[in-house]
Amino acid sequence: MASVLLVHPTISRSTAPRKRRQSAKGTTARRGTAFGSPFACAPFRGILRGTVRTIRRYSNRKLYDLQDSHYVKLEQLAAIIRAGDEVQVLEHPTGKDITAATMALIISEEEKQRPRLPVAALRKIILTGQIA
Repeated sequence: MASVLLVHPTISRSTAPRKRRQSAKGTTARRGTAFGSPFACAPFRGILRGTVRTIRRYSNRKLYDLQDSHYVKLEQLAAIIRAGDEVQVLEHPTGKDITAATMALIISEEEKQRPRLPVAALRKIILTGQIA
């Protein structure tokens, strides 16, 4: 016996449960995630299209991707940047651009897990305030 989904006439089609897309491996793919996105492997996608992906940072430190309409973790934001997308991180209540601070936070978190930058180079950046 086949199951039938009945939708009440007052419920709009958008609130009815939707089936999730199946990826090539048979697992359920989430729309818009950096790792499950069909665009994650396309290098420089954001640069070629001339778009900037806007990320909104709320007061509870959650990051929200306005383009894909979902929350992202710091690791996912790093993957989006590595995929070639231009990003702009804005504080929600003020609209202040905090992209540089967020990218520095990504570097800081990655250095905690596996140090890659030499201490002398980090010291020079702190002393001079310049990378070169």
